[in-house]
Amino acid sequence: MVKRVTKKYFYIFACQVSIYEIIAIVVGLFFIAISWIAALVQESLPFSLSNIAKIHRNFLVIIIDCAPLCLWILARILNKVIKEREYKLKIISDKKEEELKSLSFFTSSLGRGNFEVEPDENVKNSELGRIIIKMRDNLLKNRRTEEEKMWINNGKEIISDILRKYTDL
Repeated sequence: MVKRVTKKYFYIFACQVSIYEIIAIVVGLFFIAISWIAALVQESLPFSLSNIAKIHRNFLVIIIDCAPLCLWILARILNKVIKEREYKLKIISDKKEEELKSLSFFTSSLGRGNFEVEPDENVKNSELGRIIIKMRDNLLKNRRTEEEKMWINNGKEIISDILRKYTDL
């Protein structure tokens, strides 16, 4: 079973470094090693410090020696962008979660028959909340109309009973 690594950062010399930055540096060092080996083989030179200094007369080797630094800087910038996006997404997620809690409370109150509950700003500002408020208003309107019809029918029934009692046919 493979365990997923959840730790994204390490501390090296009291600096926070991501795993991606470490990988970028290692890949850059790999490029350096390959370029040195290729240059030494091309020049038919044995491995020694003086020969490494000789191959650095070639400008391309010097540029490749900058690879770890360039890759680290690129990884650092990308890591910062990713952190900012994660932060923004967390804020949006927290806002949506709060909105959902408000909607849940409001709809559960409506489900219990409490149509007098007032929605908070999260419910009023969300599209789903506005739809639920409109549904509540329609339910209240229908309830009042039904109550009026029932009151009228009860009144008619009472009048009919009175007329039946006192009318001889």
